[in-house]
Parts: sequence; structure tokens; C-alpha cells
Amino acid sequence: MSRTHLKIAISNALCYAKRAACCRLDMLLRYNHLTPFVRANYPKKIEALERVGISIPGVVHELVIDPRNEMEHNYQNPDNAVARHTVDIAELFVHATEAEHKRASIVAVNWNIMGSHLLTDGRDHVKFREFNHKPMLFIDVFVDPATAKVVDPGSNEIRFAKLKSFSEEKAIELARLLRGNYSHSSLSVSGRGARFYQEMKRQAGF
Repeated sequence: MSRTHLKIAISNALCYAKRAACCRLDMLLRYNHLTPFVRANYPKKIEALERVGISIPGVVHELVIDPRNEMEHNYQNPDNAVARHTVDIAELFVHATEAEHKRASIVAVNWNIMGSHLLTDGRDHVKFREFNHKPMLFIDVFVDPATAKVVDPGSNEIRFAKLKSFSEEKAIELARLLRGNYSHSSLSVSGRGARFYQEMKRQAGF
């Protein structure tokens, strides 16, 4: 391989490794509704994920993100060893967070809707019947901008706030609250698609 081709290969390796790691970080942010951190730098994104309980080894930034930035912005020429370490660590990181990535994104705590959902002939059939008495926290990611809603049948009202209006601390608090309910029986993490939630919202009026 010529020196020019080697430089191109190293450059591509660093770029794709960083892209894979950063894509995973950004997806985990969105899955946990950490909206105020979406446009933050990666050290701050990593810190936010760590604070809600997702372990991100420091070498992900040091040996995957930094080398590509050094090459791109400071015109450094990393060698084969750096490229190999970057790719290996990015691959290990993606595999290590695969289970977290596959967890359902939490959109409801204290699901208070009584209804039915059938899938027949490849079509969703959703029917809302009524609310029970308890209030529900619903993270409405099916509108733009995404909105946190408290649907309270007892007081016949819906209280809401756009996720982008949350402070960083409030976003962390919300993510912790939601993640603390992964094993709760009243939590809606059934993997239902957007069609179910959109139709249930329409029929129930929230």
C-alpha cells in the first residue's frame, strides 16, 4: 500500500470509528429524553449519560473521538497503531452498549388508559375505552417538539412542558425517574409502535 493510500485508510478508519461511537452516544441521549444535551459537546453528553446510570469509559473520548479531531482540526497524522486502537475501542463500546441500545425508550409511567390493541392482517386496531383514576406521565415524542405531559383524569386536565424547556438538571432528574421504572408493572415499555400511541392519543384527547 502506498503512503497516500495508507493515510486515506487511516483517515477513513478514524472517521468511521468516531461516527459509530458518536451515533451510539446520541441515540442513548435521545432514548433517555436528554434534550438539553443534544447540541452539547461530547464530554458533556458523556457526563449526562453517566449521571443517569449509563457507563461510558473515558477511553471512548480519549482514544476514539479525540484522535479523529486531532487529525481533522490540527492536521495530525496518526499512525497505524492509533487507528487500530481507535477502531477496536469503538467496536468494543458499541457492543458493550448494545443491551442498553435495545431497551425500549420509556414513554409512559403509570399508564392509565384502558383500551385494546390488536394486530390483524398487518394492521393496527386501537380502541380507547376510558381512563382509570391515576395520573400518568407521558413523554410525547410523537409531536415536535417532544413534550412531557401529566394526564390527570381525576382533575380532568393535562399539564405539559416541552422537553427543550427543561434545564439540564431537570432533564437528568426526569431521565432518572423514567429509568427507575423499567421493571415497574405499570410502565409502558411493550415496544408498541408509533401508530398505537398516536391513535390512542387521538381517541383519548391528549
